[in-house]
This record gives sequence, structure tokens and C-alpha cells, in this order.
Amino acid sequence: GNIITHSCADYLVGLALSSSRLSWSCTLHRCTGWINPRKGTMQRAQGAAAALLLALLAAALTHSVRADEDDQSPLQVARGRGLTAFIDAATAAGLGPTLDNRRLKATLFIPTNSAFASTLAALGQPSVQALAAANPGLLLAVLQHHVIPGATIEADDLEDRDPYATLLPNQRLGAGSTCTCSRSNCRGAGCSRTYTVTSAGGVTANIVTRDVESDEAEIHIIDKVLLPDLARITPAPPSPPHMSSRTLSQAAARAPGLTVFSAALKATGLDTALTDPDIPYTILAPTDAAFQALLASLGRTPEQLLADT
Repeated sequence: GNIITHSCADYLVGLALSSSRLSWSCTLHRCTGWINPRKGTMQRAQGAAAALLLALLAAALTHSVRADEDDQSPLQVARGRGLTAFIDAATAAGLGPTLDNRRLKATLFIPTNSAFASTLAALGQPSVQALAAANPGLLLAVLQHHVIPGATIEADDLEDRDPYATLLPNQRLGAGSTCTCSRSNCRGAGCSRTYTVTSAGGVTANIVTRDVESDEAEIHIIDKVLLPDLARITPAPPSPPHMSSRTLSQAAARAPGLTVFSAALKATGLDTALTDPDIPYTILAPTDAAFQALLASLGRTPEQLLADT
């Protein structure tokens, strides 16, 4: 069976040859030839026309995919290419909105699903959701280490140079390439180039699909997860114990350097007005030094200010 129908093949290649006024019929397996009306001669084109047809089909399909991806966010491109593990990881780590932005200008290295599976197995986690639950900071740091912000870098431009800064602070990526032949331009028969990227944690991954373009970002698909230097990942500081059960006045009274602010809460009655610990507040609390500067400019004492409520 043919990959496409006979009529579709006629249409595609007929478009390409219409400028030469050629009429012909062809399938992928064999071309019957074409007739040149000007000379009235039959010209055989078995292998050449079939090769042309395949090239046209490949170009048309590639252009169609690229045209769609050129209008998508990095996360949409990953979804279209079946990179579900990366999507799950980005969602679990809270990076989904960032990577789903069509205007994100960056270079991303997206691991394959099998790469994520291998890393999760090594970490003893059954899924990215389990890893996020066990260590959300680690998952976020790993994904940040796959993003070079502010630059779209094609594989040919990745060089053995100063390492590239990533979204993960103070942890950089190295990159390079190797050629199978000795030619300086790595072109010609027997020449092919392999592109690699190396994490701050010493993991070297091969780029298996390069130069995938989203709307604003450059994407390279890699065969390993780029683990950063785990010893240098600073864990998020724990929340103060029982902070959620404290009222505003209690928190201010226990915080150093907020003596005047705490007294002002009581003097104005806000200490009792804002007592519900389940209602979230964002308070900009001036320090004692800030109050002292204010009082100096007003020429007043703390007692005078608190009495004027």
C-alpha cells in the first residue's frame, strides 16, 4: 500500500512541476512518467520523481509542524511531542504558568520521558508528583537548571565556553559538541556532530532532537535529566512554628525591633480588630528606628504620638 493516495501525490508533485507544464501520474512505488507537451516525448522519471515526492512530503509535514510550534509556548510544544513527564514535573513544581508563556525568551533542555523515569528510579520516587510531595524544592531546582533565561541558542552555537547561567542561582550548564571526522567544519561524507550539555552536578546529556522552536524559545530534547549540584541547593527556611495561630499583635510583640509598632497597634485598637488568625494579612511594619526618624522629623515623643489617636 501507498503511504498516501494516488490523487494526493499527483496534487503535491503537480504543484511543484506546474511551472514546467508537465502532466504526469505517480505513486510512491513507481512513476509511469510524464509527457512534455512541447516535444511530445515521454520522459521516464521513476526513482527521481519518487524521491522528489518524498522530499516534498517531508518538507510539507516539517513545515506544518514547525508552523504550529512557532506559535506555541514551550509547554505546548512539549505536549505536542508527547513529553508528558516534563509537563507533569513543571506542573507539580509550579513552573507551569512560566513555561506556558508564548513570550518566554529562553533556551530549554527538555528530558525525554524515559530520562525522567530513570532519574525518578534513582531517587527512589515512583512519580514526579511523589517527588514534589517529598521534596518540592528539589524538583523546582532540577527544572530551573534546564532553563537558560533571556537567550535562544541553537545547537550549533552551543560552545565550550564559560558555562551558561540557568534559572537556578549559581548553578551553570556547560555545553559542547564532538565530530566523527577530522574536518574543521564537520561536513561531508562520514561526518556527523553530537551535541552535549553538562549539568552543575556532573550529568552529561546528549541532545537527541535539536533546534525545536516555540514562539520565542529554543528547545533541545535531551536523553538525561540534568541534576544540579544537590549539595548547593539551599532548602527553603521553615515557617516559624505556630505562626498561623498567632494574632497580629502577638506576632508584633514577639518580633525584635517592633516595640513602637506594637504599642501603636494597642493605642489604635488594631490589636483587637485584627485578631482572626485565619484571615491572611500583609503588614508593612516600621521598625523602631523608622519610628524614631519619624518622631525626630515631627519633633514629638513616642508618648505624644501614641496619645494622638
